Amino acid sequence: MLGEKTGVEQLRLKQPIRAVFVLHRNYLTTVKLRDIILTVVKKGLFIVNILKTIISNGFLLLIPIFLWNVAFAKKLPPSFGKEAMDNGMPKYILMGENVLRMIVFIAPLLFITDISTKVGGIGFAVYIIGLTVYFASWLAVIYRPKSVWSKSIFGYAAPAYTTAIWFLGICLMTKTYHFGIPYQRWHYMAASILFIGVHTLHSLIAYKTKIGDCHGTETK
Repeated sequence: MLGEKTGVEQLRLKQPIRAVFVLHRNYLTTVKLRDIILTVVKKGLFIVNILKTIISNGFLLLIPIFLWNVAFAKKLPPSFGKEAMDNGMPKYILMGENVLRMIVFIAPLLFITDISTKVGGIGFAVYIIGLTVYFASWLAVIYRPKSVWSKSIFGYAAPAYTTAIWFLGICLMTKTYHFGIPYQRWHYMAASILFIGVHTLHSLIAYKTKIGDCHGTETK
C-alpha cells in the first residue's frame, strides 16, 4: 500500500511538471509563430513599398512610348528614316536635340507621380489623350502615307509636336522627386518645351529640304 501511495503521489507530482512543460512548449510555439507572422508581414510590407515605388515612378510612363517606337519605327516611310531626317541637318540642331532628349527621358527616373489628387487625375487623363493622339499621328503616316494629311507639313511633323500632350500629362502627374528634392512643374516643363521645339524644328527642316524626294514630288 505504501508503494502504491508513493506511486500515486509521484504521478501527482509529475502532472504539474508536465503541465508546466506543455505550457512552456506552447509558449515557445506561440512565440515562434508570432515571429514568423511578423517576419512575413514585414517582408510583405517591404514588397508592397517596393511595388508602390515602382508604380509611382515617372519613368514607367515612358515605357509605352519606348515600346511603340520599337514596334513601329521600322514601319515608318523612308522620309522618316535617319538618313532622310539627319543628312544636311545643322549639327547644333542634332546635338541640341540629343542632349534634350536624354534630359527629358532620363529625368522621370527621379519623379514620384500621384494620380489620386485632382491635378494628378487631370494629368493622367491628359497623358492618355496624348498617347492616343501621338500613336494616331504615327499610324496616319504609316498606313496612309500618300494622304493629304501625311504629305502636309502638319502631318509630317505630327509625331514630333504631339509629344507635347503626354509630356504635359507627365508634368501634371508628378508630385515630387525621390530623395526629398523639392519639385516644381516648370523644371520638367521647360526641358520638355525646349525638346519639343528642337524636335519639331528638326522635322520642319527635314520636310522643307527633303519632301520632294520623300513623296516623289519636286521641291521648289
